[in-house]
Amino acid sequence: MAAITRSASRMACISVGSMSSAVCVRKALPIPGRQVQALTAHFRAPPATRGLWATSTTFRARRATVQVCASAVGHPSPVEASGLLEAGHVYLDVRTEGEYAAGHVEGSTNIPVVFMGAGGMSPNPDFGKSVEAAFPDKSTSFLVGCKSGKRSMMAIQQMEALGYTELNNVEQGFDGWVANGLPYTQ
Repeated sequence: MAAITRSASRMACISVGSMSSAVCVRKALPIPGRQVQALTAHFRAPPATRGLWATSTTFRARRATVQVCASAVGHPSPVEASGLLEAGHVYLDVRTEGEYAAGHVEGSTNIPVVFMGAGGMSPNPDFGKSVEAAFPDKSTSFLVGCKSGKRSMMAIQQMEALGYTELNNVEQGFDGWVANGLPYTQ
């Protein structure tokens, strides 16, 4: 859905889109860059939190576009996810069994959201049933991770549809976990 509004004092273009549970608003404002940077800083929240944050700012000829997002899904960095894991969150690794066997976060549970085949990735038709069997409590606090972040968002969408509410997509996935020197099992 998109809407364009105009007023005598300024012209603003607002577009609203939805991806998973995030809603983003893009607004073009004719204001100096440093004011937009202050606005961006005002809306930025730590990735592990839910709420508003500015995801991007672009500047063109005294006009700035700021994208502000709101989400019910947390997006912790690998380091933040490590702390949440220590605090009792469950790490759900949605990579393939082969990827998981090659290395994984210690104590994590592996339920692949897709399978790898000769034709590429295909959805795991039993993903939802497997998650519900392993974690019947819908209020379980999850850290959902894959290799880099795409499959974990696919898993989160399915988990939201099943009624799970405490979902966190680990930014950069297992690659980020390893790159940050966090402990893992091979």
